Amino acid sequence: MDISKRQGLAYSFLSSMYDNIPKGWLTLWTPEKKETFWFDVSDLKSAVDTAMYLSESRDVYFGLGTRKEQLPGKQRGRSVDIASIPFIWVEIDIKGGEHAAKNLPTVKEAEKILNTFPLKPSAVIHSGGGWHCYWQFDAAINITSKEDMSKVSELLQNFQDGFIKLASSQGLHIDKTSDLARVLRVPGTFNRKSEPKMVEIIKTNTKRYSIEEIRVAIEKFHTAQGGLDNLSEQDRFDAIPVNLPDAKVYPIISGCQFIQHYLNNKENATYSEWLAALSIGAYCEDHENLCHSWSMGHPNYSVSETEIKLHEIRANLKPRTCESIDSEFGGCSNCFYYGKINSPIALGMRKSMIMHPFLVKRNALFKKILKTKRGNEVEEVILVSRMVPTITKELSNVEKNSIYYELSWMDRGRERREVVTAGTVATKREILLLADKGFHVNDLNYKDLIQYFDSYLTNNQLEQAKMVERLGHIKGKFIHPLDLKGIKVVPNDIGERQLLEAFEAKGDLDSWKLEVFDRIKEHPKVLFLLLASFASVILHDLKVSPFLIDLSGSTSQGKTTALQVARSVWGNKFMVNEWNATKVSIERKAGFLNSFPLFMDDTRKADERVLKAVVYQFSGGRAKGRGSLRGSQTETTWQNILFSTGEASLSEYAAKHGAAARIISIEDQPFRRTTPAFFSDLYNALDQNYGSVGLEFLNGWSRHKEELLQEFNGTKEMYAENAMGDEVLLRLSLYHAAIHFAGIAVNQILGLEVDLKIIYGIFSEISEVNKTIDKPKQLLEEILIHLDSSRRDVYYRYPPNEMKAIYKYDTLCLTPAFLKEYLSIDEKVIRGEWLRRGYTQKCENDGNIVDYKVINHVGSSFRVVVVNKEFIKNMGLDFKEDIFP
Repeated sequence: MDISKRQGLAYSFLSSMYDNIPKGWLTLWTPEKKETFWFDVSDLKSAVDTAMYLSESRDVYFGLGTRKEQLPGKQRGRSVDIASIPFIWVEIDIKGGEHAAKNLPTVKEAEKILNTFPLKPSAVIHSGGGWHCYWQFDAAINITSKEDMSKVSELLQNFQDGFIKLASSQGLHIDKTSDLARVLRVPGTFNRKSEPKMVEIIKTNTKRYSIEEIRVAIEKFHTAQGGLDNLSEQDRFDAIPVNLPDAKVYPIISGCQFIQHYLNNKENATYSEWLAALSIGAYCEDHENLCHSWSMGHPNYSVSETEIKLHEIRANLKPRTCESIDSEFGGCSNCFYYGKINSPIALGMRKSMIMHPFLVKRNALFKKILKTKRGNEVEEVILVSRMVPTITKELSNVEKNSIYYELSWMDRGRERREVVTAGTVATKREILLLADKGFHVNDLNYKDLIQYFDSYLTNNQLEQAKMVERLGHIKGKFIHPLDLKGIKVVPNDIGERQLLEAFEAKGDLDSWKLEVFDRIKEHPKVLFLLLASFASVILHDLKVSPFLIDLSGSTSQGKTTALQVARSVWGNKFMVNEWNATKVSIERKAGFLNSFPLFMDDTRKADERVLKAVVYQFSGGRAKGRGSLRGSQTETTWQNILFSTGEASLSEYAAKHGAAARIISIEDQPFRRTTPAFFSDLYNALDQNYGSVGLEFLNGWSRHKEELLQEFNGTKEMYAENAMGDEVLLRLSLYHAAIHFAGIAVNQILGLEVDLKIIYGIFSEISEVNKTIDKPKQLLEEILIHLDSSRRDVYYRYPPNEMKAIYKYDTLCLTPAFLKEYLSIDEKVIRGEWLRRGYTQKCENDGNIVDYKVINHVGSSFRVVVVNKEFIKNMGLDFKEDIFP
């Protein structure tokens, strides 16, 4: 078939399917390069022309639902991006094609399955390997809310489940393709899995269906397959549609003996026991994941069977009653709740029990009291609080041996939730602090509220959960705000909460690689910072101490932009902090992030004393010890990387304090040879792509950590050799090795193809540029250069006005007074290091090795520190004066 006929085929199909959609985006997608092409739904001709062009060498798919907006990069969109659905569909792979599944229907079997559905499809497309069948709505379903999306998803799943179940009953397989972001092949293109086969239209029908027609047809479809006929009598009780609110699962598991027995023995459970348990789980919160969790481990577990039963139960059955469970399986008669509730589901739906003397009236909390009036006791009701607090959860701190409660109350029609320590609901001082959170508590009612909370805890069974106060590596777990696995993060203050909220994900790995990584990969220093951002979260596994990376240079050279690139691994732009902060604030942020990097921008805004203190405090990995009324507070620890930017190097602020071995200093412009539009394009990309890549990396790291860690020793050795035995460089080499190793890890996990030779070269470059790399050596060099340019301060034959050194023994002898002034508080440490390294001469005093001696010069005695003449010679200096004999 020539291209014009294929174009007509594609256009007639797409125009008939999307003719009733006024706006939105249609997408084409090719798997070879994972590229997405976007077209306004009103411009189908351009979409068809592009599809024909691409089909000459690629497989071409179209997004079934229209998208709300055009997404950047290669993103093809997720279910949340769908704007409208014009039809429902099912994909039936036919036996004989290139398919993984073997038990596929023949053409005749597929026709029989398809004809069982009461409504004829609007179109059937032969994909070259099977059939894509569509039933078009008379008006597309617009999706404007999560509720809309949920309803459409449920309709589509229920529709496809009928086909899957029917095929399964005949020993055949049909794939589940009910995700709203599904893509299928474009008619008129080619299926290139093997020999190219054209995607053809084999059946069309001009009939369009209302949603109600579709719903009725689906119900008839399920009924035609036997519906409830295969269920036991016990499972069929009250087999009528039911509308129950989803229950909380924890009280059911902790209170129902049958559910406990089933979960502890599900590998040996009967089919009837499984179905009975499922009838309870199907009406709990997060029921889909819960039912699969409860089913995994059962010998006959399958994803499709569980989903079929789940939907059937929710559509047609009520939860099993305690009486029916006990009648069939026994073991319930000694249950605490037997006879008190009708079904185990009631445990998860119980309202909070508020016991005497408290009661709730008109959405306020009251208390009954007895008063004596005229000799008689009279019951009165007094107001305790205009709000009714409930305790919704008991939270156990993973890191500390402490308990927290999640409180909930309504305030002017709005629900408020607050996590508090257990002491908050038990002591006056703590409970009164809830007033700052908007709760009605004061000096008049706090006693009644403490009594109320005590009664509440006694009479209510609370949901149990775990919590942490910070992120990263904690007690063998890794806490990421976007992948908490049931653990709740409770920050201690507003600053930490702001950091927590900065952890967001936008875009995906493919779009981040295309829009961000590909733009910066040719800029070595920015690439280095990016890899360091990944490295921060694995320092714990590498057993590497925390350290700092400082990017310095003149203003408006892209330092802040480089920092934003590094933060894009984990979250949005609010992850970057300013240096305009106190030492305690920075310490708390470091402890909260724990394993995640701490980004600090612009040292000009900081107090110089704070900068000096932070360098040492951070690299130590432990907060300052502080006292409390009961002794010492817990000292927060961290093991991450601090990123800093500024015009002056951070190490210069601590130049005389040994900061060299704690900081990787990167100087000069991070970006070179960029176009005028480079930064605006990069910032646009950073606004649309962040967070997702970090999650992908952590998931991959957890899977491949053990095999990857074996390579770290070799990386360490490579960098250690380049340190040439220098103690400070050797320590820095470990930090560089960790970042280089992060490059190895991201290459394998994310497929970034980082050129690691560039990263290795940075170590040599930084070692040369970083003048503070070896502070003891640098300080001695500075002193000698200073004296070389100011020889009037050197005592040769005549005493100078200000004596700093004496020339004797063909070398310089430095005076202690000058060294004390120049080296300040670090004099003792620096002089000790000079002596240890052989920069100054060793002398003996009362059996002890010291760095000073008493010399006689021009008739006078002086105590001096003698510089090794080889050190001066290696610097290329010569202090000999011709006038000196």
